[in-house]
Amino acid sequence: MKTKRKWLMAGIVLGVLLMLGSLVCMLGNMFGMYQAIDTMMAPGITDPKAFSSQVNASSSRESLGPYLLLPGMIIFAFSLIFYLRAGLVLARERAAAAVSQ
Repeated sequence: MKTKRKWLMAGIVLGVLLMLGSLVCMLGNMFGMYQAIDTMMAPGITDPKAFSSQVNASSSRESLGPYLLLPGMIIFAFSLIFYLRAGLVLARERAAAAVSQ
């Protein structure tokens, strides 16, 4: 039972890391847009292709976010549910063993 709870705890940690990865993708988008605006604000540079390529790179960073968030939420939710359920089963077994002694 303890081994199962360790695997479920690993699932919870993995889910949290995947959800944090989604936030890192959003942070990458923010910095990418900052670079895109910085490209347009540079003196003497009025190339719209440079701006659009920076925006494209920034958007591609953020598009990875939902692909990390959804599996992370699913793994986290199921691992947490089964972890708590395993804890309840373990508590019932301990209570039954204490009563029988």
